[in-house]
Amino acid sequence: MIEQIRLWLRGVRLLRFRSVVNGLGEMKTEWDRIETIRDAYAGRGIRIHRAAVLDNWAPEKLLLDEVVAIDRGTILFWGDEPGQPPGLMQFGAHTWIGPYNNFRTSGAGTIRLGSRCYVSQFCTFVSHNHGTRRDTPMQLQEHDQSRSDVIVGDDVWFGVGTAVLPGVTIGEGAVIGAGSVVNQSVPPYEIWAGAPARKIGVRK
Repeated sequence: MIEQIRLWLRGVRLLRFRSVVNGLGEMKTEWDRIETIRDAYAGRGIRIHRAAVLDNWAPEKLLLDEVVAIDRGTILFWGDEPGQPPGLMQFGAHTWIGPYNNFRTSGAGTIRLGSRCYVSQFCTFVSHNHGTRRDTPMQLQEHDQSRSDVIVGDDVWFGVGTAVLPGVTIGEGAVIGAGSVVNQSVPPYEIWAGAPARKIGVRK
């Protein structure tokens, strides 16, 4: 009890610093926003960590089936380019999105994961790309929509640090090894790894 009082007093003393008060205000604003997002999916066993980042979120941009989990530090980003649709993300039932993953969509791009998928840590899924024209600085390039959408079947496992690029379809039951860069479609139940990823086996 005495130790709890000491911790409480220490916390109160920190409130004399403006940076601490400002930081707490920013945290509360973000936590309130996450609560609003959680409320939009209430009653279906969906878990969204309060340290997840959902940038430019709206209910119609993110479709979640039952018992989806989005862990801490994961970023879901929808582009906000003028005149462009925001893109769509959809996660199937019982899919687990581990900590510190990165999902980014823009334009007409879609990222769709099936049911019971398992996304480890530090993975990236991108449904659009920048142009690479030589006569335009990279920061001014328009998005290249020639390849878009990331479509993943049910029961797919992504190892740590995987990157999945636009235009890729990954079949049901596939396994993607840690550190892979997937730039082409993967058939069902095959095991792929490498940068760029190649077939190294099959699930038996």
